[in-house]
Amino acid sequence: MRSFVPMRVLAAGALLAPVAVQAAEPQAQVTVDDIVCRYTGECEADASQAKEEAPTRGFSFQPHQNKPKATTPSPAAAPAQAAARPASRPTAPVRPAPRKKAEPAPKPTIGVSRNDLLVSFRNNSYELTDQAKANIRVFAQALKTPQLSDRKFEISGHTNATGSASYNEELSRERASSVAKYLEELQVDTSRLVTKGYGFQKPLPDRNATAPENRRVEAAIIVP
Repeated sequence: MRSFVPMRVLAAGALLAPVAVQAAEPQAQVTVDDIVCRYTGECEADASQAKEEAPTRGFSFQPHQNKPKATTPSPAAAPAQAAARPASRPTAPVRPAPRKKAEPAPKPTIGVSRNDLLVSFRNNSYELTDQAKANIRVFAQALKTPQLSDRKFEISGHTNATGSASYNEELSRERASSVAKYLEELQVDTSRLVTKGYGFQKPLPDRNATAPENRRVEAAIIVP
């Protein structure tokens, strides 16, 4: 005799099956406006700081109050009061202190170096991480803006001072090439890009030569 498993049991078992959760892609750590500002100096000031406060006048509105009715002094007391009061001197109008103009917002920075693309690498690797790709995608968008569309860039790879000089020079060239190849996939004309590897010759300012932050890629405008 056949036994039948109720459909309700099968449905419940299906609900208990593990579901693969796809990890969210990392967000870029820089914006297109930040990159354009860095390379051209065309930075948008903070609107909240750029607006000047409206000028204020030297008076304020007060709620209306009923004034007490003036009493007429007696004829005998009026001359005595007039003699006791000194003559009033005219006073100069009080002017409000001048207001300081709002200072423009500071220019955004990119990484810890002027040309840092925020593309870091694991030790002894030139493979782009997901975070690095997110930042490069924004850089590619900036290269297509009217402000940067006619500029050429040097894409330079760097390493930290671990290992021989010859090995790190080759590794830094591979890192620069990885960024250039990904930019090409993002429809950036490679004729605008020149790749170079500097090994550990140019560590970041105020960083030890062996610091992991030196494993990076930078982009600098090529001046004709």
